[in-house]
Amino acid sequence: MYAWYFPKGFQGDFSSRRHDWASAVVWIDNPALDAPKLLGVSTSTSDSNLIWNGPVLDGGFQDLIMWEQLTDAARVALNTVDFGNAKVMFNGANFADKLDNAWPF
Repeated sequence: MYAWYFPKGFQGDFSSRRHDWASAVVWIDNPALDAPKLLGVSTSTSDSNLIWNGPVLDGGFQDLIMWEQLTDAARVALNTVDFGNAKVMFNGANFADKLDNAWPF
């Protein structure tokens, strides 16, 4: 699961909330392989889901930061801070449920 934080959420052209989270779950056939086959991608915002399994292999790259690489203080904050309606998808309380909801097969 990849996640992005936005300090302000929008609906159309209008600011709708103070915090927002979006995520993408990339489904592969075997993570142990050097070059696993891409099976599908599911995306969501903090309050909606979009699932498809015909990925387009085009785009750029961003640095990947793993949960284990975060400081203890960052992990505690992501597990405890109230972001209002925007829920942290990858924290202890939400991760399993978000993966279940993203399953496209």
